[in-house]
Amino acid sequence: MKKFLFFITFLTIVSCSLMGCISTNTYSGESEHWKGTFTLNHSGDQEVGEGELVYKGEDINHLKEVKWVNGSMSGEIEMEDRRIGLNSHCGGCAHQPESGEYEVTVEWNGKKETFSMKNQ
Repeated sequence: MKKFLFFITFLTIVSCSLMGCISTNTYSGESEHWKGTFTLNHSGDQEVGEGELVYKGEDINHLKEVKWVNGSMSGEIEMEDRRIGLNSHCGGCAHQPESGEYEVTVEWNGKKETFSMKNQ
């Protein structure tokens, strides 16, 4: 029995070393006019994030420049549809804690909304 447990433990350690143990955290939240999702995948000292901000309003033709800030990411874009893609990659950086949250601020057409995206 001890040999079996040792073998399973050894196999788990080797698998994590070779393939990298991956943990995934998904954050989401919304305000009156915007909703957002962001998924972070952690593997070793690498962190890859992917998500989007989606405009919920009806007046899509009136969207011009949109500025946004999400944690350390920010951008300015001329809207063509309701979605703004959020992508990040970081090696050797501090990981976002699982219990953490992202505060997102979006500015458009003289309006400004801030909301939190919390880990689900």
